Amino acid sequence: MKECLPAFLIAALLLSGCVQGPAYGNAPNNSGSKGANYPNVTVQQQNAAAPVQNISACDAEQDLEKKARCYERIAQAAADETVCDIIQPQGEPESCNESYISILAPWGCGQSMTKDDCYSGIALSKKNASICESMQYKNLEIGCLTDLAAATGNMTLCDTLGQIALPVYYNNTINDTSDYIESCYSEVAKTKWDYHICEKIEKNGWIRDDCYKEIAVSKKDPVICAEIGNVGNMDECYSQIAVSKSNLSLCDLVQDASDKDFCIIWAAPVTNNLSACGTLVNESHKSLCYREVGEQTLNVSVCAMDTSQYDKDACYSAIGHRKKDSGICGMVQDQPTREYCYSDVASWTLNLQTCDLIQDQQRRDDCRTSVKASMGIYN
Repeated sequence: MKECLPAFLIAALLLSGCVQGPAYGNAPNNSGSKGANYPNVTVQQQNAAAPVQNISACDAEQDLEKKARCYERIAQAAADETVCDIIQPQGEPESCNESYISILAPWGCGQSMTKDDCYSGIALSKKNASICESMQYKNLEIGCLTDLAAATGNMTLCDTLGQIALPVYYNNTINDTSDYIESCYSEVAKTKWDYHICEKIEKNGWIRDDCYKEIAVSKKDPVICAEIGNVGNMDECYSQIAVSKSNLSLCDLVQDASDKDFCIIWAAPVTNNLSACGTLVNESHKSLCYREVGEQTLNVSVCAMDTSQYDKDACYSAIGHRKKDSGICGMVQDQPTREYCYSDVASWTLNLQTCDLIQDQQRRDDCRTSVKASMGIYN
């Protein structure tokens, strides 16, 4: 139901920082010196230098990763990017990728990553875009500028992403920075809660839809959902707001029949509207709806309305657990489900007699052992 663009997937993974792209060249040592390259960004004064004795302690550390993190902590505390310059990677950037060159996994460059993390944190704290330029990995530099754009609401920074040359991986050249730029616009829009900025996203429909949806859901404004191009994304937008606003009528705006059913299933419990469940034609959806209402309102009589024994048992078990009521557990027909319910209640109430309700000997013994241990009894 949703669009999936491979180019953006790669871009999103790289931008997230959860996976790191290969190093690209040697980063210039230009911390705090190129604010003119980034319009409308204030280059703030550097804080007092980090205490020399603390840096000396880091120098004495033998473990390279711990040493790098030590320098990073001092740099962040002092908001002094020159301390980041001290962090040394193991080997040249290219050597990090010799064992496994890949778009997604340049392993073995921990100190390089720490150095870039160091620059990124200070760039954000000082609102200084030029510090991002000191970063060794180009994808992380893009992430740094994107975070800074979102933090400052400065979309001009997003436009500068197109000036960053990205590396070549085997036969794959990521030379189209439009996804990065449009992701940056999206982050600024979300920060400012301004869905009009989403209109600037023209190439990537997934990013544009996500931009509209997140703002709509955050503002609980279903009108913004109508701007979404993909029907599945639009339906999800209406459904989430229906739940957050406890407004079942918004489910009427959902176009896909199955999505509309699930909108009702998730919204009915927050409105305690049993009649809405009754409107569902699909029996499994209707049963699930009653189960959700029963569980969330702790109403066992609603559980009894389930047409599926599985949903009925799950409903009773959930309520028995939440109310710590073994009597409700006893309403469950499926033996393992009923006995796990007993065990949960026994553990919460420290009641060995509840364990005795369990028929399976192994589960009963396990229950008694667990409850006794909680009571400090070990015999």
